[in-house]
Amino acid sequence: MSHFSLLADLIVILITALAFGITAKKFRQPPITGYIIGGVATGLLLGKYLGGEISQLADIGVAILMFTLGLEFSFRHLARAIKVAVLGGALQIILCAAVFFLVLNFLSLGFYPSLFLALAFSLSSTAICVKILTERGETDTVYGEILVGILLVQDLAIVPMMVFLPYLNQILTVGGGGLLGKIWLLIISLFKSGLVLYLIFLLGKRSVPYVLNKAALLKSRELFLVTVILLVFSLAAVTFWSGLSFAAGAFLAGLLISETSQNHAVFAEIRPLRDLLSIMFFVILGMLFPASYLFLHFNLVLILGLLVMVLKFGLVIFLIFYFGYHLKTALMVGTGLAGVGEFAFVLARFGLSNKLLTLESYDLLLAVTLATMLITPTSMSLSEPVYRFLKQSAQKYSPALYERWFLRIDRKKTEEKELDLFNHVVICGHGRVGKHISRILTLANKPFIVVDFNLKVVSDLKKLGQPVLFGDPSDYEVLCYARVSMAKAIVIATPDRHSQEMIIQNSLSLNRNIVIICRSHFEEDKDRLYALGAHSIVQPEFEAGLYMGGQLLKIFGFSAEEIGEYLRRVRKEG
Repeated sequence: MSHFSLLADLIVILITALAFGITAKKFRQPPITGYIIGGVATGLLLGKYLGGEISQLADIGVAILMFTLGLEFSFRHLARAIKVAVLGGALQIILCAAVFFLVLNFLSLGFYPSLFLALAFSLSSTAICVKILTERGETDTVYGEILVGILLVQDLAIVPMMVFLPYLNQILTVGGGGLLGKIWLLIISLFKSGLVLYLIFLLGKRSVPYVLNKAALLKSRELFLVTVILLVFSLAAVTFWSGLSFAAGAFLAGLLISETSQNHAVFAEIRPLRDLLSIMFFVILGMLFPASYLFLHFNLVLILGLLVMVLKFGLVIFLIFYFGYHLKTALMVGTGLAGVGEFAFVLARFGLSNKLLTLESYDLLLAVTLATMLITPTSMSLSEPVYRFLKQSAQKYSPALYERWFLRIDRKKTEEKELDLFNHVVICGHGRVGKHISRILTLANKPFIVVDFNLKVVSDLKKLGQPVLFGDPSDYEVLCYARVSMAKAIVIATPDRHSQEMIIQNSLSLNRNIVIICRSHFEEDKDRLYALGAHSIVQPEFEAGLYMGGQLLKIFGFSAEEIGEYLRRVRKEG
C-alpha cells in the first residue's frame, strides 16, 4: 500500500496526541502545544504515508469546533467587561487588520491575499488562552475577563468574515462596472447573505426547540445525540447550498441550540466528541504544517511572525490602556492576544477550499499561525516578569514615568480629603470574594478600604460612596497610600499567585503586626504563602466541600456536635 488506511491514520493521530500531550504536561506546557508539535513531527516523519483523508478529518473538526463555539457562546462573559470587550475587540480587529494589510501589501502579496491574511492574523487563540487562564485559576481576574471577552468577539467575527470574503473576491475578479458599481454589488450581496442567515435563524428558532423536545421525549441518549448531529450538519448543508460557508451553518446551529432548554444536555452529550475532534484537529493542524515552504521562505515567516506578534501586542496594550485599565492588565491581555489563533486556520481552510487563496498564500498563513500559536504560552508566562522588570526600571530611572504608568493611584478624590483610616481592613480585589467581605464590614460598621485596578469596579464603588483606591494592590506605594501601616488586617482576595506573594511581603514590610488573610485555589501554594507570612489561607473549594459535607451529615441526622467534630478532623487533615 502506498499509504495508510483511514484507521491507521486515526491510530497515528491518537498516539501522537497521547505521547506529545503527556510530554507537554511534564514540561508544564498546555497539552495543545504538545498536540501541535507532535503533529508537526509526525507530518515530517510520516507525511508521505498519510492518506488524503487527513484534511477531510480537519474539515469535520472545524465544523464541530464552530458548532461548540456557538453552543458555548456566552453574552454573560461579554457583559462582565462589555465596553472593552465589544468596542475594544472590534477596534482591535479593525486596527490590526488595517496595519497587517499595509505590511502585507508592502511585501507585494497583492490586494486580496493581503486583506485575507490580515483578517486572519487579527484573530487570536481562544483555546490556548482560556486553557492557560483556567490552569492558573485566573479566569476571574480583571485581565482574564477582558481577555475572554475580546476572544469571544473575535470568534464571533469569523462568521461575517466568511460571508464577506467570497463576495469580495467575486467582485474583484469580475471586470467592468466601475468601483462604485462593485461596492454597490458587494453591499447587495452582503445584504442577501444576511437575509439568508436571518431567515435560517428565524425558522431554526421555531423548529430546533420542537425537534429537540421530541428527541428528549424518546428518553434515549443515542437518539438524542443523533438528532443533534443531524441538526448541525443539516443547517450547515443549508447554508452551504445558499452560497455561504459550511462552518457558518455549524456555528448558527450552536447558537440556536444554546437558546433551548436542552442546551446543557446537548453540551454534555457532544463534549466527549468535541474534545476528541478538537485534539485531532490540533494534531492534524501540525501535520499540515508546510515544512517545505518554511525551509524555502524561513526569513519571510520569521519576520512576518515577529511583526504580527509585536504589532498586535502594541495595539492591544494601547487599546486596553486607552480604556482606562492599569498597565499590568494591558500587558497581560496583550501577551494573550499577540499570537494568531486556530480560527485563522479555519479561515485558511475555507479560503483554500473555495479557491480564494493560492496554495502559497495558504502555506504562508498556516506557517505564521502555527509559529505564533507555539509562542503564545511562553509569551503569556513572561508577561509577569516583563511587567516587574519595566516597573523596577521605571522606578529607578524615571519616577515621573513610574507614577504615570505603573502606580496609577487615583488621587482625584483623596486630594480633597486625605485618607483618615486607623485599625481598618485593606481588601485587595473586589471580585466574587472581595465584594462579600466589604458588604459584611459595611453591615458591621467596621472601617475598610478596597484596592483594585479594575476601573469599572472603582467607579461603581465611588458612586456608592465606599472607600476605594484605584491601583495595583501588589505595589508598595499603593499599600502605603491605603495606610497598611495603620491597618488591623489585610485580605488578599485576588487569585493571582505572584500578586499574592508581593502583597504579603510589602504588607509585612509596612506593618509587622498586620493580620494577613489570603485566598488560594491551589493546594501546593499553601506552604509557600504561610512561609511568606500569611496568617490564614482560605481555599474557596475546600470551604465549599466542608459546608456541603456538613449539610449531607445533617440530612443523615447527625447532631451539630458530631458534624462539628467531623469537620474539624477534615480541616486539620487539610
